[in-house]
Amino acid sequence: MATRYTTELNLKDEVEEIQKIAEALSNETRLEILNTIRNNREINHQEIAKLIDKSPATVSSHMKYLIRAGILEDVKLKGLRGRIKKVPRFLVNEITIIFSD
Repeated sequence: MATRYTTELNLKDEVEEIQKIAEALSNETRLEILNTIRNNREINHQEIAKLIDKSPATVSSHMKYLIRAGILEDVKLKGLRGRIKKVPRFLVNEITIIFSD
């Protein structure tokens, strides 16, 4: 069974965090990136760009929003021929926003 990482946010106390997450999830390309990562666990930024038919620069720009929101992190892994590649990993797989006490 996979480990579940849940983030629980209270609207009263964590407005800035909620705003970051909302901004990260409010873009179709960023949602497409998340879905691509979900379906292809060990995929790097270049490969994501090819799969969603976007430029690497576009993917990199959108990744910053997802990382800043705490949804993803970039992990450096040794790739082919010893080269280092950045692979995004989920930090959470569930986000809950509590609207009342």
